[in-house]
Amino acid sequence: DVTVKGVSINNGSYDLEYGQFDMKDCEANIIALQLESGSCSITDSTLDGFQGELEYGDTYIQNCTMNKIDVDSESGDANVDISGNLPDYSIQLDVEVGEVTVNGKKEAHSIRTSGDDSSKAIHVESEYGDVDITVEP
Repeated sequence: DVTVKGVSINNGSYDLEYGQFDMKDCEANIIALQLESGSCSITDSTLDGFQGELEYGDTYIQNCTMNKIDVDSESGDANVDISGNLPDYSIQLDVEVGEVTVNGKKEAHSIRTSGDDSSKAIHVESEYGDVDITVEP
């Protein structure tokens, strides 16, 4: 398991075979995570970008501010709750088996939108799992 708490870092890269990745109360430019089996939790943090590749496990991003989110999961749910303005974000969500919800509204298995701010994007792919995205001021 890896826990990162209360720090400010430029870039972080984490490669875990098994276990839990937890980040809380942090500031960072880019965080990159590769996790074969386990879950990822990022809470109360400010990041410019997060790149997560998870084979088996859930991704939880809660109460955060992020410009770019890129999650690729073979099997697992992705729950993203960030501060912001939804129309600013370009969104690409693809789920083979599971549900997609954006700000409480059920969507199709695949959704693509263009955002007003080219520096903001949310991209989530999951073969098996639900994707729940909430972006609110």
